[in-house]
Amino acid sequence: MFLLGGLAIGLPIVFHLIRRPSKEKIPFSSLMFLQPSPPRVTRRSRLENLLLLLLRCLVILLLAAGFARPFIQKPISPDPKSGQGMRTIVLLDTSASMRRAGLWAEARNEAENIVRRSTPADRVALITFDREIRTMWSFDDWSRFTPPERTAMARQRLETLEPGWNSTQLGNALIQASEMLQDSREARTDNRRIVLISDLQKGSHLEGLQGHDWPAGLEVTIVPIKTRRVTNAGLQLVTERDEATEGDVKIRVNNSAESEHEQFRVNWRLANQNVGGELPAYVPPGQSRIFTAPKLNTNQTGEQLVLTGDQEEFDNSVYWVTPRPERVPFLYLGKESEKNPDQSLYYVNRAFQQTRRLDVKIVMLPADISALPREIETARLALISEDAAAAQVKFAHDFVERGNMGLLVLRSKAAGPVLAELLGRATVDVAEAPTSGYAMLSEIDFEHPLFAPFADPRFNDFTKIHFWKHRRVDLTGMQNPRVLARFENGDPALMQLPVGRGTLMVLAAGWYPVDSQLALSSKFVPLLYGLLEQSG
Repeated sequence: MFLLGGLAIGLPIVFHLIRRPSKEKIPFSSLMFLQPSPPRVTRRSRLENLLLLLLRCLVILLLAAGFARPFIQKPISPDPKSGQGMRTIVLLDTSASMRRAGLWAEARNEAENIVRRSTPADRVALITFDREIRTMWSFDDWSRFTPPERTAMARQRLETLEPGWNSTQLGNALIQASEMLQDSREARTDNRRIVLISDLQKGSHLEGLQGHDWPAGLEVTIVPIKTRRVTNAGLQLVTERDEATEGDVKIRVNNSAESEHEQFRVNWRLANQNVGGELPAYVPPGQSRIFTAPKLNTNQTGEQLVLTGDQEEFDNSVYWVTPRPERVPFLYLGKESEKNPDQSLYYVNRAFQQTRRLDVKIVMLPADISALPREIETARLALISEDAAAAQVKFAHDFVERGNMGLLVLRSKAAGPVLAELLGRATVDVAEAPTSGYAMLSEIDFEHPLFAPFADPRFNDFTKIHFWKHRRVDLTGMQNPRVLARFENGDPALMQLPVGRGTLMVLAAGWYPVDSQLALSSKFVPLLYGLLEQSG
């Protein structure tokens, strides 16, 4: 555009062609009654002072050229024998925005052209980036191929690439490329470059460059990949998948600033068919708005939310799987009733409430275990009562020995034979511990995963839990016993005993009101869920 200013060269020529009358006036009385007449211009006298005219024209041409700043690029072919060719790192964007129509094919062609134009002395590396950075081939990989093989190698590897669905970390990619060039000690500072091939979408995350010391003399050549479609709206999930049902799904619709549309629709889709109602979504260009997904009819499910009314479809759908709680069986072996508040099972049944993630089902095994329910195949934790039948105790021993966890609550000293059979021992001494009033927990192993959540000073106070009665277990001769909690008199309160590949937890007192206040404590439910988690 500045070169067009050179057309002003015609101004000096026009001024030179115009002959103005002389400004000098000489009074002469005899001419006062005559009309002035312009001087006659002849062809020979039109252009005078040609040197001055040439200088004036040259000044205008130089001004136009100076503002235009013309640059004549002349490629320099390096000497292949010198080994000082250009070292080029190609940064290829493979983020989700490159899935738009036509962008990826153009980006791949640009990368192939860079390889094709390289000389035998050049070295080219390729780095793809989105949220993560991957080196497709390094300078060393490039050197292992002969010049005729390099183009075929590059084309073959580029054909295996496809854009993903991740965001863009452009700053980290530039940092890694610059560090790779700095590691090339044989390369001079004037023959290194980075070629960035990207659509330069918003949200490329360049903040990583703020604390990076960029190498002097290292320039980045940007090859922008542009799409002809300016309207692009995207659909995102706002609600976490484990926090809502299908009817409560929150979504965000983003509309690009250059968009030509602002009216969109959101539908549930199942097997490529729209189901349920339709949600009209009005989003002006450059804005984003949050909506609640359309409601589904009773007994109707959807697997995908789809945004329609947009030109670019690559980001117009999100998949949704209705969160279903994991069904976890909890085995019980004994004769207690889940309706008796003076027994352990009553409180266990109320502690395990169904959540969005877990559905704990208590499976009561019969005394005759010849016909076992299928739930025991996935069970990992069993509560064993001291009044369990002999067949149940034998099953519990085998269950724990296979690598599962058992929990035995000592209700009285009569639990000694059950504990001995579970451990595979002849006898285990269990006796009633003498107490005056109540006992409290004083030594707790907060390094154990079961008590680790209570290690914070705000939650590690167990002194408010009173134990009216408890049992004393003789651990002499047992292999690798671990006491997780003790009473204030030193008696073990909770013990972890290995049985084969599994673990047997022994609680020296019950949690029902006759024995303690444990079931009424805020620690009771987290402890049961902790045992369930530790059981696998």
